[in-house]
Amino acid sequence: MKKIKSFTAGIVLGCVVMSSITAFAGNTQTIQAVFNEVKLVVNGQQVNKETLLYNGTTYVPLRAVAETLGEAVDYDQATKTAYIGEKPVVATNGYSMDNPAPVGVTQRVSDNFLGVSYTLDVKVAETIRGDKAWEIIKDANMFNSEPESGKEFILAKIYVKNVACDSGKKVDVNTSIISLYSEKNEELDGISYNVPPSPELRTSLYQGAETTGYVIFEVAKGDNPKIAIGRKYDGTGGIWFKLS
Repeated sequence: MKKIKSFTAGIVLGCVVMSSITAFAGNTQTIQAVFNEVKLVVNGQQVNKETLLYNGTTYVPLRAVAETLGEAVDYDQATKTAYIGEKPVVATNGYSMDNPAPVGVTQRVSDNFLGVSYTLDVKVAETIRGDKAWEIIKDANMFNSEPESGKEFILAKIYVKNVACDSGKKVDVNTSIISLYSEKNEELDGISYNVPPSPELRTSLYQGAETTGYVIFEVAKGDNPKIAIGRKYDGTGGIWFKLS
């Protein structure tokens, strides 16, 4: 065994620094651990990182083991969560597809898209429907088309803030992150190609930046549709909002 060291216990991401280990956790305690001489071999490949022995258990560097297994490691500072492999979409506030958040309520969603991990705060700040929405849309651009027969527009003002993101990377915020569903949970192709009033929800946000922009939805009259943001391709996850 090697020399005994003191360190602060908590989540440690990356290569463990043996001379002084400080974890960024809310609750900490000082413990005594020893450097372990146990060799770590993963799938036949030796991991050249030192291990620690505490209370009869050997502790190993999370990132070193995961990357040897071919898995990515990520840490969400906003939620203080470590992820190995695919990072799931995480929603908050208890809202769901069958209980979407009302207009004006902010929800938080964490996701990983095209290799960028991020956490967003989102809310539908305002909605305008029917003839009033069409008047605003018509005034926004002379070439905008009126809704199809039996349908009407919903003009939604959507707020997004990039709460946390991979360092130096940005998140593209536009209609591609939004899915529209009917009251009966049928996915709709109802995001309008009309030009919305300014500002349009179309920008890129680095960590700490925020935006508010308009999106136009074309929906059946009498329907009470909803939207999902951060929805995965298999239909899981995401955060849900009412449009009325």
